[in-house]
Amino acid sequence: MAPSGSLWETIADRAQATPDDVLIVEAEGRSYSYAEVQATSLRWAAGLARAGPAGSGRIAVILPNQGALYLLRLACGQAGLVFAAINPLLRGKSLADALRRSSITDVVVSPETATAVADVRAALAAPVRIHLLDGECLHVAGGPAPPRPGGPAPTADEPAPVPHGVLQLPDPERTHTIVYTSGTSGPAKPVRLTASVLQLYARTLFDDAGRPWTAGAGYYSPWHPAHVLGAVALDAAVTRGLVLVLRRKFHQEKLWGDVRRHDCRLAVLISVAADVWAGRQPDQADNPLELVGMSPLIDSIRDFERCFGVEAVSIYGMTEIGTVLTAHSPASSRTTGRPVPGYECRLESVPGIESGPDPFGGRLGELVVRPMTTTSEYESAGGSVASGWSDGWFRTGDLFTETAGTYSFVGRIKDSIRRHGRNISAVDVEEEVRGIDQVSDCVCVGVPAPGPTGRAGDDEDIRLFVVPQAGGTIDPATLAEHLAGRLPPFMLPRYFDVIDELPRTVNGKLSRQALRQLPIGPRTYDRKQLLDSPVG
Repeated sequence: MAPSGSLWETIADRAQATPDDVLIVEAEGRSYSYAEVQATSLRWAAGLARAGPAGSGRIAVILPNQGALYLLRLACGQAGLVFAAINPLLRGKSLADALRRSSITDVVVSPETATAVADVRAALAAPVRIHLLDGECLHVAGGPAPPRPGGPAPTADEPAPVPHGVLQLPDPERTHTIVYTSGTSGPAKPVRLTASVLQLYARTLFDDAGRPWTAGAGYYSPWHPAHVLGAVALDAAVTRGLVLVLRRKFHQEKLWGDVRRHDCRLAVLISVAADVWAGRQPDQADNPLELVGMSPLIDSIRDFERCFGVEAVSIYGMTEIGTVLTAHSPASSRTTGRPVPGYECRLESVPGIESGPDPFGGRLGELVVRPMTTTSEYESAGGSVASGWSDGWFRTGDLFTETAGTYSFVGRIKDSIRRHGRNISAVDVEEEVRGIDQVSDCVCVGVPAPGPTGRAGDDEDIRLFVVPQAGGTIDPATLAEHLAGRLPPFMLPRYFDVIDELPRTVNGKLSRQALRQLPIGPRTYDRKQLLDSPVG
């Protein structure tokens, strides 16, 4: 039976009843029992409470996907602070923007991420305090100077007196986590989610209500909590009585060893299922996995289920609304699913797109969703935020067909790029490129990336078009090298084109569609092809 209390209440109860039961395991070696999670999160909460009055502090945590991230989320709730996990690959302007947009007051770093934050600190509009997590010790900054990697900690890891009433069980309706969208309509936006909403997301993630799970088995999550899948991972495990098994990032060659070693019964393969299928080995059929969430489904979905002895479930959702559509063992890889309980869906016509039957059958239109309960709201720091909400309905920006209540994904209406399981904001990449002196203007678009079979798959590569300053030139190889130092790897374009001007519509608007249709030619610089070329 799923627990009825909040995440904090459930952990506290289990820490009392079964203190030695394991809650979190890092595939690289470290594990945390319920008692350790409870004690450590309370100790860290006491330290964080010194960062500011309860309810006013906003703590960004910049760490790899490891147990400490989830303990710090618990600690922030216990100290009455807002928690935001930031992708540790971000740097430069993209990191500064992430901190600014969510009005971060404090940052927790490790020795390996401290330098990136120190580099952007001066660019922030408001000062932030930087606290160092070194192993199990949280060193709370006592002054404005940031800790230096390898340098002395500013204070000892001793819990200071905490204001009365701060370290209590958090109210799940008032405890907030900030998770960034993937930037599907403009820059990536910070979304404020309550603890109760994250718990709801976790419960509906696989649409598996009532399914029995083996207590103490594993839930495999190599997804960082900067992504909503990682943000709900602890709730997903606790709700089902499972152990949260973490890996810093997904490695196909580590998957089946991790699954067997930690008796994992549940996992999500987001945009990696095709690679797992292409690299299958005969001995991998012997594994304990029972249910595998997929987004998107692969063509050989039934063969995948038979080969690995699992049940596949199609998952479609968004940060703002959670999981909306699921389908267990769908008959076709084109099937996305039916609405999960608590969600109402409909299709609305899109100007310029035929709303009648599409080639796959069924009605065609933009998917619009209404949750039965309030799920999220945008942060508005740094200016107004364009919202997809209207009268309780959320416009997804995605094109679907619908037949007899079953929805199938067709494509994206919005200007986002889907790469390695992430939706990447074209605007975020373009803003970084426009900051380079030689660039007059630029546009990046997604182009189909070859799948494991060599044909175009569901993943996309980033293609960047740049216009040089008048009378100037741009060397694509030099530009690529420059961006490699300013963008995280997943946001770095693969293709570079230097053009004289950007195409416009008859109304003078930028035509991204015209750029998407331009073939990749001999003048297109392919960064990956160069890296893959033999030397000598």
